[in-house]
Amino acid sequence: FSDVTAKATVGKEEICVCVDARKGRMRIGVQETAKVTVPEEVVMLEVDSDTLLAAQKQVTEITLKAVPGSLAAGKEVTMTDPLRLAELAEPAAFDETGTAVVKIKTRRTGESVLTFGVAGERITTDVTLMSVQQESFDSVTASEKPAAAAAVISGDFNNDNEISVADAVILARFIQEDTELTAAQVIRINNAKPDRDGDGFVTILDVYSILKAIAA
Repeated sequence: FSDVTAKATVGKEEICVCVDARKGRMRIGVQETAKVTVPEEVVMLEVDSDTLLAAQKQVTEITLKAVPGSLAAGKEVTMTDPLRLAELAEPAAFDETGTAVVKIKTRRTGESVLTFGVAGERITTDVTLMSVQQESFDSVTASEKPAAAAAVISGDFNNDNEISVADAVILARFIQEDTELTAAQVIRINNAKPDRDGDGFVTILDVYSILKAIAA
């Protein structure tokens, strides 16, 4: 409508009183208001860490958050592991907020990608699991574990509290899937935000971003 002088919303309709200045007359029109789309399924499944370090044959926990939580409330957590490296230690379900604490038990050492989901929903999320010997797990200090990584400096991949060429080198090794990197190093790299350029991928361009920042 043009030259709208007044509006009123009644139910799902908007009533507009319009004046046509050129013809000196008033018109009343009715149009629907904008509709609000409410999701009919879970649209996001977040995880507290996308990399999980665990000792073999031990139980570890991971927290999932479904959005919107109300649609996941009461539904069971599903988990698939193509390598059968781990299993759910016990059934888990989402609470009224859409949060679920999942207990996982590893069968042996190795690395696998766990896919979590919400029963009856299409949404899933992946977590990389690294299962190591108890001795190796115990050797990882508390500051290097995902649960205690709050103080990690973004881009500090070697944990020396500064951003340098050494961080670019270790990120390059990570991108090339260097098998000599320890589980603790991989955990630290993931916690220090390796996607430096924010494009959603970890590539050699992220190494370049670090070098460019150092040179600036």
